[in-house]
Amino acid sequence: MQAEGQTERITPAEASRHLLTSLMEPGTVLVGVGHILRGDDGVGPALIEALHGRCSCLRIDAGTAPENYLGQIVKLKPLSIVFVDAVEMKLPPGEWRVFQAQDLAGFGFHTHSIPLGLLVAFLRAQTQAPVYVLGIQPRCIALGEPLSLEVSDALRRIAEIAAI
Repeated sequence: MQAEGQTERITPAEASRHLLTSLMEPGTVLVGVGHILRGDDGVGPALIEALHGRCSCLRIDAGTAPENYLGQIVKLKPLSIVFVDAVEMKLPPGEWRVFQAQDLAGFGFHTHSIPLGLLVAFLRAQTQAPVYVLGIQPRCIALGEPLSLEVSDALRRIAEIAAI
């Protein structure tokens, strides 16, 4: 029981789950980013594939070059945009968070070839849509490795949330 005037505190993981649930609508564009041959770095494209036919949002597998899909994203006239990628957040492997893209300065997020800030600025100017990052903490991003068990489990949990 809470004392009068106190609010219930939710964890960052719970806040991310609620935000992701609210974003899974037809006007959202999910952009999977990552290199499928580099272990957990391939989680973005893997989620896009896992959601095929299970999610009302629009999905794009941008691989390692999301800048090549900017025109396509703009033409879709999104209500919101969510980049999905492995992000070094100093959390246990497989933990995930949803951030507003501009809040990621200080985390190990990059879009593999162009700074996130430029992509976000362009997309916001062209679409006026808020831009988020669904970051999953990787265990290993070595060439030739598969997704780790922790990231595979997170991928399954995220896909279940997104498919609602």
